[in-house]
Amino acid sequence: MRPRGPLVILFDSAQMTEADARFLRTALGEPDTGRVLALLGHPIRRAVLRRVAQGAVNFGRLMEATGIEDSPKLAFHVGKLVDEGVLAHVDDLYRLTARGRSAVAWLDELDAVAPQGGSGNAVLPQE
Repeated sequence: MRPRGPLVILFDSAQMTEADARFLRTALGEPDTGRVLALLGHPIRRAVLRRVAQGAVNFGRLMEATGIEDSPKLAFHVGKLVDEGVLAHVDDLYRLTARGRSAVAWLDELDAVAPQGGSGNAVLPQE
């Protein structure tokens, strides 16, 4: 979460279902959680994952889908996802790997436990 400082996640288990509270406790206790949060902590990477989750896509379509006109900026974030094994780049198309499918499922779970009526997901805020 650098350079913003430590990540603090607060939740009131009385305000959510027991299953959602259990999910958060388990997810936050996993050894790889910090690395995954850092990887998914950027809204561009989340946008890329959500677009690739809809089907294989080339770089130009990713630019359109994310609204990013700065190709080096997008290339940096896509490269991080490829380097971490979340995306695969084959025949000029980006596809989710098994790890990428897990990451998208995790994002979906986080969206499902986001505060209702609030500004959105407090775990991965939009910039």
